[in-house]
Amino acid sequence: AAAAAGAAAAPESFDTFEASGVSTAEERHADLLEHLRGVYGREPTWHELNLYVGSAAAEGEAAEALPRARETGFVYDITDEDLEAVGASELVRQALSTHLAAVGDARRFRVSEAVAKFRQAPYDTGSSRVVAAVLTERINFLSEHVARHHKDQHAKRALQIVINRRRKLLRYMMRRDYNNYRVVLRELKLRPLPVHYSKYPPSVTARARTPHADIHKKNATKKRRRKTRGHLGH
Repeated sequence: AAAAAGAAAAPESFDTFEASGVSTAEERHADLLEHLRGVYGREPTWHELNLYVGSAAAEGEAAEALPRARETGFVYDITDEDLEAVGASELVRQALSTHLAAVGDARRFRVSEAVAKFRQAPYDTGSSRVVAAVLTERINFLSEHVARHHKDQHAKRALQIVINRRRKLLRYMMRRDYNNYRVVLRELKLRPLPVHYSKYPPSVTARARTPHADIHKKNATKKRRRKTRGHLGH
């Protein structure tokens, strides 16, 4: 269902590309183009190519290394250190493990791990890339639910709503926060959004106020007010 709505995950080869045994920049570029042709099945666009070769790579800087999210753990934000401090037995560890946790507790654990991975500050829970990661976890959970219960129309509708929310957020990040947009796509293995080029310059497509538009608005306002005065024209 997520793939049909345009939120399909990219193949494994979408990870950060590393050309092996290539020396010159021209050979690295040609090898990267060949790699992307195999990923997308066509000639990559400039936008798709820029996801692999970003500004940090062009300036010789290292890409941002995010912490690795744990697959399993303990519920209620309990850590190994907490259990060792109280001398918990193996049965207690199994009871508090996410393997035996309820669906809601396991989902909350995955969301907390996504927040810890993508946050940019100790208490960052609302930045764009954190929200994108949380929405992706929600999409994965709903996709699994819909696959098991294909007649659940409410879950299908909720899945479409969350997918649209993430798409709008990614479109905003592509315009305003491109570096974090690249990080989100690389870490979550999402396909880049299509880039739609306008045939008009921004000054024409924007809602530019002209003297003619101002006059037309004033006349429309007068006409609307005149209609509300009644037939006496007070």
